[in-house]
Amino acid sequence: MKINKIGMAAGWIVFLGVLAALCWLLGAGEKRADNGTIVVAVLRTGQDADCIVIQNGSRAVMIDTGSAQDEDKILEYLQTRKIERIDSMILTTPKEEHIGNAVRLLEMDMVGNIIAPYYAKQNEEMGRINRICQQKDIPVIYPTKTKKMILGGMNLLVYPPLEKNYENINNYSLAVLLEHKDVKMVFVGDAAEKRTEELLMVKWPEANLYKVADHGRANALTGKLLLRLKPEFAVVTAKKGDSIICDTCSSMETELFFTGEEDQIFLSDGKKIVKERE
Repeated sequence: MKINKIGMAAGWIVFLGVLAALCWLLGAGEKRADNGTIVVAVLRTGQDADCIVIQNGSRAVMIDTGSAQDEDKILEYLQTRKIERIDSMILTTPKEEHIGNAVRLLEMDMVGNIIAPYYAKQNEEMGRINRICQQKDIPVIYPTKTKKMILGGMNLLVYPPLEKNYENINNYSLAVLLEHKDVKMVFVGDAAEKRTEELLMVKWPEANLYKVADHGRANALTGKLLLRLKPEFAVVTAKKGDSIICDTCSSMETELFFTGEEDQIFLSDGKKIVKERE
């Protein structure tokens, strides 16, 4: 009986050792995938709406969801890239062209959590989003200070607006800094002048990729923020941008792209970022 017990114990030790090794191998494989290439897609939409999909292995972040009319386009992109889950959906601005597809994606049980600016005024679409999140027990986070997240190889900092009330809805815009090792990307929603003034208080690194605010419509501080970020690439979610944006990018030799022409897709390996070419 004693020998049998010793044999059983030895068998369990071997089994647990094999199980631990298997778990380590699976975990290492997942880590390799998550720390590999990041794909950043600034999608072309019907009415110059914002939708940015960022994928790193099995992890994905969506910054804004486009308008409701962009549903088929966005779902097709997610299917093409085999994205079945959005770990975090960041809604930078409570406007239809930024949040119009959120409810549809929530209904499909694709979303882990939502991060949005606190907006006390009546907003029918945000009301729908909040109701479905309550029904499905999906967290909705309204950051009051800089929020840090790590998803695979992506380090994200989300900067909320500094005030609770603004006359211009665009000043509620969240800003996002995404770091992939040495590569830095900045997304600032539709930040208008007051919000841009706040963003200039942030100690930004030089950006490899910058999503230009407000669909290429400039305010008095737009050029100053561009000069601060010195982006390698910049994207306007429209067919064209105001002259100050185009001229400032030209002066810095920043490559400027427009989603009015096509999806603008970039690849980061953590050391450099490149434009995906067909």
